[in-house]
Amino acid sequence: MKQEPTFNFYSICGTVALLIGFLLSCTKTGDIIADDYPNPKIYWTGSGEIIRIPESDRYPYKIDEENQKVYITLGFSTSGLKNRDAFTVNLVVDRDTIHQLQQEGALPNTIDLEPDMIDIPPSATVEQGKDGALIQLSLDMTALAGHEDDTLALAIRLDSPSQYELNPALSTAIVLINYRAIIGISCPDDEASPGRIFIPFETSEDVDGWDYDGLQPVPGAPGQLTITRNNDDGYGIAVKWDQLFNLDEYPYLAMRVYEEPTDGVWLLKFYNGLADYVLRPENGTYKQLSDGSRIYYWNFAEATGLSGEVSSNIQVVIEGPNGQSLTYGWLKTYQEQDIILQCITE
Repeated sequence: MKQEPTFNFYSICGTVALLIGFLLSCTKTGDIIADDYPNPKIYWTGSGEIIRIPESDRYPYKIDEENQKVYITLGFSTSGLKNRDAFTVNLVVDRDTIHQLQQEGALPNTIDLEPDMIDIPPSATVEQGKDGALIQLSLDMTALAGHEDDTLALAIRLDSPSQYELNPALSTAIVLINYRAIIGISCPDDEASPGRIFIPFETSEDVDGWDYDGLQPVPGAPGQLTITRNNDDGYGIAVKWDQLFNLDEYPYLAMRVYEEPTDGVWLLKFYNGLADYVLRPENGTYKQLSDGSRIYYWNFAEATGLSGEVSSNIQVVIEGPNGQSLTYGWLKTYQEQDIILQCITE
């Protein structure tokens, strides 16, 4: 005979009590909190990698030109699922860590950031129920004058939290600041100065200053010249005589080229009374502009081994069959490569 199932009042109540206990152990978001879950630990966000400013979008910065400040934002957080209480943690500049990493070769070509160059809050507070907080560093642009081309190194250590523990592996943030990349380069006035080669090709006198009858201004294009090979020597040369270089002040040479020969080659040649020096396009590099022209540039001092003041002629040479031509514009020297890359836009 089949037995009907029976229900025990006490077993039902016990089951209901277990379910209520389970539900009460859940957070508002449904996370289950176990009594033995580890306490939160405090750490810098970023998984322990070196923080590079401005290379990472996760660490924003802004420039305050009026007050001559650069503000950089960093963040720290807490691990774990327990309800978070408010706490405060100290922020300590750790120069010893930077010095040790530099001695070990882990931070080559970096400069230790001096205390007067940066302002860091002494502590930061995480509010009740929050995972973490953001802090803002303030770089003093006035104090950093002279460090435009340096990579600045900084270590900030989380220390002495009012609650919870630190994650020792992630409690020190290493920050490398490429200061030039942040502030950009100051573009100087593009004008003639002693020791600077400055051949803009803006007037008829500039064109007439070249010695070659195969050189002609481009109709309707001020500032452009075309050199065409029209002799039986195998090459055509336009010469600008008696140019004075100061290669200590202006070591980079740049030339704007609009159209290159289709069946020939071109080069620049220099003679200082002692030796010939040749620069070809492939010896340097170029920057493409929006109109299709190219800025070819070379470290002239490095390529020639010359330094200081040098008097030389400048020769634009085109090699190949008769009728081959090169259309070019200005030819100038610059203090830095970055001026060529960032300041020449059209």
